[in-house]
Amino acid sequence: MLQQIDKKQKLFIYLFFLLLLTTFNNLSLSNSEYLKLKINQIKVSGLNSENNLKISEEFNKLVYQKNIFFISKDHFINILEKNNLIHSFKVTKIYPNSIEVQVKKTELLAITNYNKKKFFIGSNGKLINFESSNKNLPYVFGKIKIENFIKFTEIIKKSKFNFEEISELYFFPSGRWDIKNKKGILLHKNFEDYNQFNLVIDVRSMSNIPRSKIHQCVSEVERVLDTGGYFLSLLYGKGCMSVEQGRQIEAGTFVDVPDGPCAGIGAVSIFDVRDVRRLFVNFTILKAK
Repeated sequence: MLQQIDKKQKLFIYLFFLLLLTTFNNLSLSNSEYLKLKINQIKVSGLNSENNLKISEEFNKLVYQKNIFFISKDHFINILEKNNLIHSFKVTKIYPNSIEVQVKKTELLAITNYNKKKFFIGSNGKLINFESSNKNLPYVFGKIKIENFIKFTEIIKKSKFNFEEISELYFFPSGRWDIKNKKGILLHKNFEDYNQFNLVIDVRSMSNIPRSKIHQCVSEVERVLDTGGYFLSLLYGKGCMSVEQGRQIEAGTFVDVPDGPCAGIGAVSIFDVRDVRRLFVNFTILKAK
């Protein structure tokens, strides 16, 4: 009987110590940083290191050491939407105390002037402070609405026309866009449809291409021109402005023209009426002289 009492006492003592230790452990956990869930790390990625750090510092001022449970996406929206370089973003909570912000940078589409200052036009519909760039972007002239320009680029990209071949764009109040490609050919089209153009203008650009490559240029004109559309081309004729005094590199094409307006401009090609008729055999020639 005494032996049974001893066992009960020992059991009671063990239970007492277990409860005591459990109590101490719970107090320790409740005071730990782990359970407080306070944010102590914010990681931003997607832009360059300078911009990532700048955004991270702004977030730290706003949410650092705050409970991660009470932080919502709304805490970040104002800061992220103020940055014109950002196209979209994703905010992820990483428990117990970290937040990761993944940013997608906007695509730079073109360059334009606004209030006498240069800006990039972003695919997010925002103007971005201009900095020197290795990207060869087209220049946009005229008073444009950014949302219309974004719509224009989307139509261009879905069409047969290569947006990357554009060097300049001119917008008119009537809604017409004139598009100059990198070969110097000017295209005219109303805003509604950019799959085809009703007028293509070449102001001696084709005369600065070697004759052996002219057919590629004519094929491009045929590709983008509407049925019934017009092509106006100004070409240098034979016997024109000392061109033939230069060094001939192939039939009808000369370089090192010694004087006149064609001097120092590189390759110059000349044509007569028969050349024009052969070159534009798929066109109805209205006038050639």
